[in-house]
Amino acid sequence: TYTATNNGNALTTSSGKLRIDGEAPVVTLIAPDDNAQLNGNSQFRFVATDNLAPLLSCDFRVDGVIQTTVAAENGNTRNVTAVDAVEGTHTWSVSCRDQVSLTATTPERIYVNDKTPPTIQANTTNNSIIKEGTLIPFIVTDNNEVATVQFDFGNTTINGTTNTSINTSGIKDPI
Repeated sequence: TYTATNNGNALTTSSGKLRIDGEAPVVTLIAPDDNAQLNGNSQFRFVATDNLAPLLSCDFRVDGVIQTTVAAENGNTRNVTAVDAVEGTHTWSVSCRDQVSLTATTPERIYVNDKTPPTIQANTTNNSIIKEGTLIPFIVTDNNEVATVQFDFGNTTINGTTNTSINTSGIKDPI
């Protein structure tokens, strides 16, 4: 309550509620994990919590540079789409401010942006006809890492490695 009196002894009173915020928000990175392999469709996820603010202003950083600023509801997970960073290793972090500008910044996480698809070298030509039982060797390479290798022909699926030979014995033309 505020009270003011002038020299003529006239009195004015005003009252209300006041909250004092001395506690910074807490920001937790959810995904991707440190050292993750990502592409241009990846999502970065975090959650920001605060003792008073219903809405926080959060800066998403890549390599220490703010890429975008987003509003984050207190306690709710927030998604940010991966930026169009060049291929290679990058860092990401998030800083969030509450309504009185108290700020929290996460530690940086590392991610690898891999936008180049793998290459497949097969020892056949398109539309060729081969004898059943023929081995088809192929090599799969990538500038970072190959996750999976799969050969599909008609109703046959074979999982392989980066250096695989497919034996066509028992595989029939699906036509």
